[in-house]
Amino acid sequence: MRKKGFTLIELMIGVVIGIIILLMVGMVSSISTKFWKKGETKSMLNSTLLLISSFLEKNIREATSCEVFDNGRGIILKKEVSEEGDEWERKFYLRGNNLMYENEDGKVITLVKGEVKGIEFKKFEFKFPAEDYQGEEVSACVSIEIEIEKNGETLGIKKIVNLRNMGVR
Repeated sequence: MRKKGFTLIELMIGVVIGIIILLMVGMVSSISTKFWKKGETKSMLNSTLLLISSFLEKNIREATSCEVFDNGRGIILKKEVSEEGDEWERKFYLRGNNLMYENEDGKVITLVKGEVKGIEFKKFEFKFPAEDYQGEEVSACVSIEIEIEKNGETLGIKKIVNLRNMGVR
């Protein structure tokens, strides 16, 4: 007569199969978590880049003149007195891995802390014939290259922005 129940071999096979399934689930979970964190980091870097570039672009477009300093690692933007009566000077520069902003009141603000791998500003001026004026009209644009890094992930952006108000007083 045969007894009811499982043999020791059957139990061991069941335990081994269960352990293999648990290990596979754990590996899939670990890989998924790693990809999730990588995607989250890239998303945060992308948001930071878009925010920085938009803020820089807005300030450059408002400026009437600019000066690049520290071998392209900084820029001084100036807006001379206009019809609205506003006049300001703002600075953007790299200090270590931090992107700094100095507003018209001289207050220094850290825009991005510890993530900036590199930044480069370049100013380009060009002349073109102006029918409304005697002689030539001068215009300028600024090239911005920013690279930021976090948790081993790196993203960069390159942008060219026109000084819309150059020569406008």
